[in-house]
Amino acid sequence: MKILFGIVLLLLSSSLLQAQQDTNGSVADTSLKSQHSESLMQVYDTADIMPQYPGGQDSMFRFILNHLDYPKKAREEGVSGRVLAEFVVTETGKLEDIRIVKSVSPECDQEVIRIIKLMPDWVPGIKDGKAVRVKMNLPFRFQLG
Repeated sequence: MKILFGIVLLLLSSSLLQAQQDTNGSVADTSLKSQHSESLMQVYDTADIMPQYPGGQDSMFRFILNHLDYPKKAREEGVSGRVLAEFVVTETGKLEDIRIVKSVSPECDQEVIRIIKLMPDWVPGIKDGKAVRVKMNLPFRFQLG
């Protein structure tokens, strides 16, 4: 018998996807080449227009619900809770630097990472009229039903 489970994505408003503060404390080199290179690698915590899953949040929720599998071991052990993932949406919309900020189990963590890696490219964030790299958070709730 298939065990039903609910996946609740927290904060269904625009705060669902929240940016994280940039912790890169590097000092900019004064050469033009170094400034250009640094601007390509800078990760912003906010943008004028934040990155977005193609089709919006409803499309992202459907994608997650259609692809997420509650890990067997976590299900058998009754593991539930919230996994918080962090990733960077690049200036081309690719998702990079995926990591787990808050864990409930290694199996659930790996499932969240797998789902994020499956996602199509996002619409990149825009700052000062240019596409930029933006750090995002995405919470997943694993709950047995």
